[in-house]
This record gives sequence, C-alpha cells and structure tokens, in this order.
Amino acid sequence: MTTNNLMESLTFTVPLSFKAHQKADEFRQKQLNPKQAKQVYLNTLSVYAVEFYLKCMGFEPDWKSSESFDPILQKFTDVADLNVPHLGKFECRPVLPHQQIVSIPLESWNHRRGYFAVQLNSALTEAKILGFIKKVTAEEVPLNQLKSLDFFLRYASQIETAVKLNQWLQNTFESGWETIESLLSPPTMAWRSGNLTSDSLNPVNSDLGVERIKKFNLESTGEELGLLVRLQPRNELEMGIQVELYPADDRVYLPQNLQLMLLDEDGETVMQAEARSTKNIQLKFSGESGEVFSVKVCLKDLSIVETFVI
Repeated sequence: MTTNNLMESLTFTVPLSFKAHQKADEFRQKQLNPKQAKQVYLNTLSVYAVEFYLKCMGFEPDWKSSESFDPILQKFTDVADLNVPHLGKFECRPVLPHQQIVSIPLESWNHRRGYFAVQLNSALTEAKILGFIKKVTAEEVPLNQLKSLDFFLRYASQIETAVKLNQWLQNTFESGWETIESLLSPPTMAWRSGNLTSDSLNPVNSDLGVERIKKFNLESTGEELGLLVRLQPRNELEMGIQVELYPADDRVYLPQNLQLMLLDEDGETVMQAEARSTKNIQLKFSGESGEVFSVKVCLKDLSIVETFVI
C-alpha cells in the first residue's frame, strides 16, 4: 500500500497471481472476437484486484453474482463489475501504463455505486488501484479527477448504514419502514382524522413508485411523528423523491417551529421546511443512483437524522 502526500491520495497495489491470470485466460478463451477477448482479460484482472482489495478491507464481495463473471454477457458487453452485498455493484475499469484517463463505457453506467480505476503494469504482474469516483458523465474520466480510496471507505460506510432506496423498488425494506395501511389501524393517529388516509396514498408498490412511512418519538415533548418517503423512478439513473412529516398521535398539527431539512452527503443543508400551525410539511427533490443524502428533523435542541442512498 502506498501513499502519495502530494496528491493526498491513497492507492493499493495488488500482485496479479497465477490464479488471477488463470481466471482471466478462462474467460478470454470463451470469446471469439480477439479484441473482445483482450478486453475481457484486462477486465478480469481489474476485478480480481478490486476483489482482493475489498477483502483486505473487511468486505465480502460476491464476484459470481456479477455480470463480469458471466461468459455470455462478456461476449456482448464491456463490463467489469463486482457485486458487494449490502453495498451494491462497483465497476472496476482497467487503466494501461501511461494512460491519463480511465475509460468507462456507457453499458457500465447503470446500477453502479461507483467506479474504481485499476492501473495494470506492462507485464501484467501487478495492479494498482488508483482511486474511485461515485458517478460519471463522460466515457473518459481524467485520472486527476479520481477520489482517493479513503474517500471510498467513508462512502462505503455511509452506504452500509443508510436506507437503500433502490431496494425498495425490489420489495426489500429496512426494519421500521411500514406501509401506510399498517399504521392506519390505531384509532388515535392524527392522519386518520384527515392528515393522511389510505385513500389519499397508495401504499402498495407499483410500476409508478413506492412509499413507506416510519414512526419516531420526540423525546422532549413525547410527541410521535411519521416520516413518509415516496419514490418515483424517472429513468435508469434518476429518482424523484418526496419526503413528508406528519403527527403520528392524536394531535392534528405539527409542533410549532419543527423543521424538516434535506442534507447532502457532506451534511450541508440544501433544502428545508418549517411547521407553522400546519398538519404536515414536505420536501420534493430528485437524485441519481449512488447519491447519499440525509433527512433531519429538528425541534429546538432535539434532532433526528435518517440517511438514505439512492
């Protein structure tokens, strides 16, 4: 492992063993197109290197469930993905010696949590993981735009503890996030008297989107609140999101001066709403796959934060 103080970047060097080349050659031989065969070989070495790095960092990558492990997909797509349970898929792109860019083809833009740049030496005996980038907007990314690997580790830590909204679309929900209907049964809940009803919202997943609600307490006042999150997929990358806050007890109105805030991944406030004798407050925004954001509820000195990843 080497550190470059001038660039403040952390890199990780992996020896490419006989086992790595054996796997790369196995996949290469299944390709009829020589150009594709070479690309598959390089891609496999890159994925191997990232898998080795992630295991050293305590993760448990599952290469066999990745597209890059499928010989059929290798014939038709240029993918070098690595699936990491509880985190998502990461693309591992090879960089040849003296290249100043990393190539990220369009077919690897979808459903990725981020991208590693893996520099292979001329003898293909070692691979250096140069850095990481969360999302791309061009097929060629200059290497000087990469974030360091310590940035990746912080990002991965955020994802591990965050509510994973992309999994909601697959009917997988974290504990505590319930359907609207399941929370309508207590007779004291305020939305039963007009704030929120099962007729006004669709709690069932559909092609149009999904929504869930979570209850929590304001310990200083004893009040219960309901945080509703509604998703509306717009395309492969973009997600429309609506966040609403309701009383979840027999109160009709939210506490005065209660704030609902949207925070970016650095914890900076980018949007907020405040209760003024209102039954609910809401925020509407959009985000792209892989983005991390937080919702913060504040009342005087009390604050509650829930972190999400798209």
